[in-house]
Amino acid sequence: LWGGWAYYINTDNSHQGFIAALVQGCASFFITLFMIGSINWFFKRLPGGFKQMLLPTLYTVAITSSFLILSHWIAQTPHILETISPPLVVAFLFGLYTTYKLRKEFNNE
Repeated sequence: LWGGWAYYINTDNSHQGFIAALVQGCASFFITLFMIGSINWFFKRLPGGFKQMLLPTLYTVAITSSFLILSHWIAQTPHILETISPPLVVAFLFGLYTTYKLRKEFNNE
C-alpha cells in the first residue's frame, strides 16, 4: 500500500517513483515489525498513566520517521514529506491502538 502511494506521489520524476516505491515498501515492512517490539519495550519501562500511553508511540514514530527520512534522502526521493506523511499518521494511530491494547492487557493481569 505505502509503496504504491510512494510511486504515485513521485511519478513526476521518471525512475524515482519506482525507487521511492521500493524504499517505502521495504521500509514499511520492517518498520511494522519494529514498531510492535519498540512500543512494547518503551511501554514496560515508563511509569503508568498518560506518559505510558503516549510516549511509546511518540518515541517509536520519531525513530521510524528518522529512518524513513534518511532512507528516502539516500534514495533521492523527490517528495519526501509527501511520501512519508500518510504512513506516519497511520503509524501513530497504530501505535496509540497498540499502547491501548497493552494497557488493557496490563490492567487485566
